[in-house]
Amino acid sequence: MKLFHLIATLTMINMIACADLEGGGEFESGDKLLGGVRTNAHPEVGRLDLQFNGQSGLCTGTLIRSNIVLTAAHCVDYLSGPGSFGSIALDGGRFAIAGALSFSNEAGAEDIALLELSDSVPASVARPASIHAGNPTSGASAQIYGYGCNDRTSTNGPLLGQKQTVSFTVGSGSANLCPGDSGGPVFVNGSIAWVNSAYYTSSGADLYAEVGQHHQGLNQVADSLSANGTAAVISQIQTQQGQQGQQGQQGQQSQQSQQSQQGQQGQQPVSDYCEIEGYYGDDYCDTDCARPDPDCDYQENEAPQGDSNQAPQSDNSDDVCAVEGYYADEICDTFCLHPDPDCL
Repeated sequence: MKLFHLIATLTMINMIACADLEGGGEFESGDKLLGGVRTNAHPEVGRLDLQFNGQSGLCTGTLIRSNIVLTAAHCVDYLSGPGSFGSIALDGGRFAIAGALSFSNEAGAEDIALLELSDSVPASVARPASIHAGNPTSGASAQIYGYGCNDRTSTNGPLLGQKQTVSFTVGSGSANLCPGDSGGPVFVNGSIAWVNSAYYTSSGADLYAEVGQHHQGLNQVADSLSANGTAAVISQIQTQQGQQGQQGQQGQQSQQSQQSQQGQQGQQPVSDYCEIEGYYGDDYCDTDCARPDPDCDYQENEAPQGDSNQAPQSDNSDDVCAVEGYYADEICDTFCLHPDPDCL
């Protein structure tokens, strides 16, 4: 479900940086990000032990409200709705996930989801992180956090479930994500600028969801989700979408109706007096008709010009009025081949 215009356009040559979701499967991985070190910093960053639709998996998430977790949409299979999705393990306890709200349906720049927790996390356990206002500037220092493996080509070894971190410079890119790191935060100046999404198998370059770019909308939805719950927020969104759809349909119908009326008006012929009165083909030349009167047997460039009181010049021997000089003789002759100026 797209809550605001979050549509990713990525080629599908990347690997999801979340451990595979296989029915009833158990995950094995190494213990850290590629090149990372274990850490206890940022207690609001936790391990997502996901279980839904008969599947289980591992991702990373960050508390951004006392009962709302930010992660990657692909971690919950891009689903939205209330229901049991597993739990998040923080340093001070484990908290059940009661609902999910996904913002996209593919990995990459828009791979964002918010998870609702059944219970709020006490401040003594962890305080929510903030979302970075906009994309960070090039050259800034960034810190990636995740619970993923340390070898992209092998997942052998026990799942130690340790939090790791690694730094890189904004603008230079990174190649550190590993399955299990998905949904983890990238902190810049203490706030979340991106969320771990995936990596390209060809180049090894990491892909991040740009949460900072949508910080205002995300904060609004997070507040609503925290106060009202997943079911109510989704219902509200569906209602708004329905209303917008009806308004759009009504507007389209109105526009089509106007276009139809204009088309009909455009198709209506201009009032033709000569057609109505039957003056076409009545053996009398009518020059004021909307269309040329076939009774007027003008030759090319032979139409009357100049003073309307002057008799038309014609060498047409069939025009008795021209032959007899009836044009402009002060007598109206209605039988002439051409209009008689005396009839004006």
